[in-house]
Amino acid sequence: MTDEDIILLESRKCHIELTSIKERSQFPAEWIKSLPSDTVCLLATRKQCHCLNTLISQEISSDGITLIAEDSIDWRDIRLRNKAMEILETIEHDDRLSAGLAKQIVIKLGAKVMLRRNIDVSLGLVNGTIAVVESVSESIMHGSDHVQKVNVMLQSGQTYSIKRMDVKFEIIDGAYITKREFPISSSYGITIHKSRGLSLRSAVMDLGNNEFSADHSYVTLSSVTTLDGVHLINFDPSSMKALPEARV
Repeated sequence: MTDEDIILLESRKCHIELTSIKERSQFPAEWIKSLPSDTVCLLATRKQCHCLNTLISQEISSDGITLIAEDSIDWRDIRLRNKAMEILETIEHDDRLSAGLAKQIVIKLGAKVMLRRNIDVSLGLVNGTIAVVESVSESIMHGSDHVQKVNVMLQSGQTYSIKRMDVKFEIIDGAYITKREFPISSSYGITIHKSRGLSLRSAVMDLGNNEFSADHSYVTLSSVTTLDGVHLINFDPSSMKALPEARV
């Protein structure tokens, strides 16, 4: 990293001392209010994300709406069913192990969510798109507690109805899980891992703690499309090292 690079990144830093995980989560919750509405906080751990998303969600007065995934199992041998069920119970609360769709999602009217799948590229409904929950449509057939559609508004002002989608993955050899869930997540704070491949217009990030590797720093910075969209809570130049594959 050159001296010019360091000066550029220093210019994007908010000069405040933050030490604990709690402080690092609480500060973005306030700061993000003054930033563009599609700003996302890229954080190192799931714990930090949970803390931030909870803090902001608590400020929204509407009631929480719980969306629960519907799982089905397809197996070659009946003996695999129970084993597959046991494994599913251990991983269902970690979407990293279940095709990226959470077992349970809690949303609120007026809250921001992020699309986690490409739905319709021509309409701008792609992985990483930020939208605001306008309303939900419930299924008369399944009862009032079964949400059929989540109706969202994009920054453009256009509204769309998001439906559940099916994702199939192999849980053990010969046994497959089909998970039906809305491809959305809370968008205030997401992990660096989930930001891979996204193109964000505005992001808050912490590049000064020990949990960041050179790879993490590269992923966070490369996910933001312009320098003006980079908002640094902290910045440590010594943590910024070129990856071997990036060297020429």
